[in-house]
Amino acid sequence: MLWAAVAAAALAAAGLIGAGIRGSAASSDRAAGADGLKGFSRDGLDSLMTRLKTESAPDPVLGAMCYDMALPAPVTEYVCPVCGERTVYEQWCWLLHELPRSRELFQAIADSVDFPVMLDERLLCSHCAPSDEEPGIVLVAVPAEGDTVRNPVSQGDLLMLLRFLQGDLTFDDDFGGINPLQPHAARIALLLGLERPE
Repeated sequence: MLWAAVAAAALAAAGLIGAGIRGSAASSDRAAGADGLKGFSRDGLDSLMTRLKTESAPDPVLGAMCYDMALPAPVTEYVCPVCGERTVYEQWCWLLHELPRSRELFQAIADSVDFPVMLDERLLCSHCAPSDEEPGIVLVAVPAEGDTVRNPVSQGDLLMLLRFLQGDLTFDDDFGGINPLQPHAARIALLLGLERPE
């Protein structure tokens, strides 16, 4: 498809392909997953979004309200997959604690869509990121129109996105609660480039 070639060229020009940032291939290059299905096209995502917005939202189920948390050691080290430099966080960093699961969630998302997506971790690196930027991870998506969409994301965003792509109407939180996705439809659409910010 022409848009896939344009998207790949845009990503290469931006230096995101081959620079250590995880990404997914275009549909023509990606083999079918374990269930034999390829990722959602733009039309498929639009259909999922219509369903999410129009079906009745399930009632939320509350999880645990409080519990004791065991925090890891206060100093955390991050090795950048782009430049290989080490960044030491002197205080405990929740982002780094969540990073392995965030990467897993992202990979499942990348396998579920039919256009390129990347998880850009460069804001976690003191070498790659400008000093005035807050540490974080950024989801980069190139939908069919070829416009690159970049949004800072949390692990919660990635979980909502994956549940949406799995056809669920709810997502679970860290406290064992179950929440409807419908109130987050605009955020999901923004992350996937289905709607542009106003």
